[in-house]
Amino acid sequence: MPQMSIGGLVLGTNQVIKAVQYGSINFTDDAFLTLTDTINTVDLDNTYIIFLGATTNVAAENLGVSLFRVELTNATTVTAYRYEGDAFTDDLTVQYCVVEFMPGVLKSVQAGTIFMNGAQHASNTATINSVNTTKSVVYHLGEIAAGAATGTEPQAYTNLTLTNATTITAFRGSAGGSSTDDTTVGYIVTEYY
Repeated sequence: MPQMSIGGLVLGTNQVIKAVQYGSINFTDDAFLTLTDTINTVDLDNTYIIFLGATTNVAAENLGVSLFRVELTNATTVTAYRYEGDAFTDDLTVQYCVVEFMPGVLKSVQAGTIFMNGAQHASNTATINSVNTTKSVVYHLGEIAAGAATGTEPQAYTNLTLTNATTITAFRGSAGGSSTDDTTVGYIVTEYY
């Protein structure tokens, strides 16, 4: 059956998902602030990444080294980031999943970061191209935080919301932590047809 498109969805294919790739990035040395992993080539207009978390054996007081974010850097590269100021001696492993759809499933994919200055921001926003909020999903791609080394900084943890058609808002705790912890949180917004 030849392919044809109705309302953006390509018919004539026997699947919606073209490919799923799982991977991990292992930090074995605190000299590395970013590391990459190579994946099979994907179409960035039809693909998004999911952060699956991280594992480590570092002590609880070294919270900063346990926070990561990931991004789909280009069609063949996933990058993991960690905060530069914290040292560690144990392996840290970041997990991710890359999902590629057939054409006509995703209308748009928008990724970026939101920075929150410790002394100023309990929340901050990013502006995106307008999406239909009833057909869009925002994914949290992890966060890195400066100064989160005592294990008690609630500012190290963030959540995200699709505030409106053009705004992503990141929130974090403010009580009990240092007022100077800077946080960078990653996001991706997928809009479906």
